[in-house]
Amino acid sequence: MDGTQCCMRISGELSSSFESRRSLLQGYGLSCMTFNVALEGVIRRAVGEMRGAIFNRSSQLISFTNDIDIVGRSSAAVEEIYRKLKREAGRIGLMTNTSKTKYMLACGSETDRTRLSSNNKVTIDGDELEIVEDFVYLGSLVTADNETSREIRRRIISGSHGYYGLHKQLRSRRLSPRTKCNLYMTLIRPVVLYGHETWILL
Repeated sequence: MDGTQCCMRISGELSSSFESRRSLLQGYGLSCMTFNVALEGVIRRAVGEMRGAIFNRSSQLISFTNDIDIVGRSSAAVEEIYRKLKREAGRIGLMTNTSKTKYMLACGSETDRTRLSSNNKVTIDGDELEIVEDFVYLGSLVTADNETSREIRRRIISGSHGYYGLHKQLRSRRLSPRTKCNLYMTLIRPVVLYGHETWILL
C-alpha cells in the first residue's frame, strides 16, 4: 500500500492527490473504518444492492464487519456468490480465510445431502471448505436443523459459568443485596438471554 496516491472528498470536492507513505496497521483507529468501507465496496461490486429477504430471492448476504453469511436456496447460488466475493476481494488484496470458512447445508435436497455426505469437505473455486452441522455466528449457535434447544442449553451453561465465576461475590456478606442484584443483572443475565429474541419455543 506504500506509494499509493490518495485524495480526500470534503464537502463534495476532491482534494489534490497525495502519496501514502505508510499503510494502516490492525489496531489503528482508522483501520477498522477503512476495512469496513473496503468490504462494503467488495460486496456491492460482487452482488450489487441486495434488498429484501431470502423469501423473494435466490441468495442473500448477512454481514457484520468481517463475518459474512451467504444464504442461498441452492448450492449453486451459494457457490456463485462465493466466487464473486472472492474475485472482488482479491482485486483489493483481501483474501478468504478458508480455515475459518464453514459450509452448512440446511434443509437441502436429498441429492445435495448425498453429494455432501461422502466427505466432510466441499470445494468451491479451488478452496476446500469444511462441512459442518452447526456453527457460532455473532455469538449465537446456528444449526442445520434450526434446533434452538441446543442454543438455549449453551446459554444456560454460559450463565452457570458466569454465576460460578462470581460465586464468592454473590455469597459475600460484605456486598449489599442491591449490589448483588446489579452483578446478576449486568454480568449473568445478559449472557443467558443473549439473542433470546430469535428463539422459537414450542
